[in-house]
Amino acid sequence: MFFCKEYAVLEQKDKLSKNLTPDQLKIKALFKLTCSRLDEAHREDALLKALDVPNDNVRLAVVHCLYYVPIDELQAPEIDNLVKLLQPQNVGAGKTELVLSVIFNILSNLISDPSKKALATTTLFKTKFSYTAITNAIAIMLKNQERRVDDEEEEEEKYTLALSVVNFLKHVSKESKTRDQLKNKSEVLKKLLFDEFDKTTQTKFRLTPVEIESTQMGLDFEALLYAIRTSHEQIEPYNLVSFRILHQMANLLE
Repeated sequence: MFFCKEYAVLEQKDKLSKNLTPDQLKIKALFKLTCSRLDEAHREDALLKALDVPNDNVRLAVVHCLYYVPIDELQAPEIDNLVKLLQPQNVGAGKTELVLSVIFNILSNLISDPSKKALATTTLFKTKFSYTAITNAIAIMLKNQERRVDDEEEEEEKYTLALSVVNFLKHVSKESKTRDQLKNKSEVLKKLLFDEFDKTTQTKFRLTPVEIESTQMGLDFEALLYAIRTSHEQIEPYNLVSFRILHQMANLLE
């Protein structure tokens, strides 16, 4: 998978600067050829089968490999397998949060890749797989954020997953075919914001915003107002979470 990773790096550099050296162009062509041959050899099938190995380090290595597979080379069965891995009941076990965070990064690329060659794949994801992926993303986010963990490493894994899910939901919010699934989620929004306020134990993570209010959920003024109303899960008025809610409400009133 080294070849696919390096090809992806050079491809991105080429898109940004269009200033690759002749040697880099030759290397890019070689990497592209090798990556294509791996695709013809059903590379993704072998990697996805390896996800059944009951070892966190193996599973993490596999999803990191899959991250560098070009989006246009992902087929319906592979996308289906990735979406099926989004199971909330495993959150908190081993390195599950890190594995899931990489999968959500892959899905973020799937839904947002603007290239013409990836159009068929991104359209396939939006029309066939996005509903299940978004539903599972919300369930995983709720399960992840409700946990109170005292170990700093575990909390870092918790926040890594939370930020990856929010990034995915931000991409969902930009797409006309998917954003409606995040509407009318006032209960979910309130719960996630309260849990971020109430369940975060490490100070440094309190300063890392999980900006769920920046998704389609937070474009509903009434939902934001509901999030700060008095209830048994009350967000205190003078903290960063409540400030973010008020800031988003102000943005909507502009």
